[in-house]
Amino acid sequence: AIARVRTLRRRLAGLRDYVMQCPGYPHRRATDEERRAAGRLGPGRDHLLCSDTLLSLRDLDEMADFRGGAGDPGGVLGRDLAAAVDRWERHVVHDCFLCQQKGHICEICGMDDRLFPFEEERVTTCPGCEAVVHRSCQLRAMAAAGGANG
Repeated sequence: AIARVRTLRRRLAGLRDYVMQCPGYPHRRATDEERRAAGRLGPGRDHLLCSDTLLSLRDLDEMADFRGGAGDPGGVLGRDLAAAVDRWERHVVHDCFLCQQKGHICEICGMDDRLFPFEEERVTTCPGCEAVVHRSCQLRAMAAAGGANG
């Protein structure tokens, strides 16, 4: 449960940068105040976006609370974080042309598939140059480089 909550928090932190900078989020005529409110998780929740390791007692209690069903790892907190990820990700990746244009193109294959650093399960970000590439392309490139040297 803690691992799932931590993963969701990392993803939210990456998504938040996009939604907070987007003039169209939560809608085109949103005031600055509405935009700031839409980029928050609710009262007493700001710490969830600042660190992926800091948990309050309330967070721990909500992780153990399975009101939404026992099949949801992370309890109520996990469910709420997943809902925020879905909402912000839908905007950035699918609904907003401006946010989509901030996506990266894989430096290895060059395929016109927008990649975002918060998509940790399918991309890797180079710690040196911050290039974002498909995880599968990086693995193939590393295997090819290893085969050429071996």
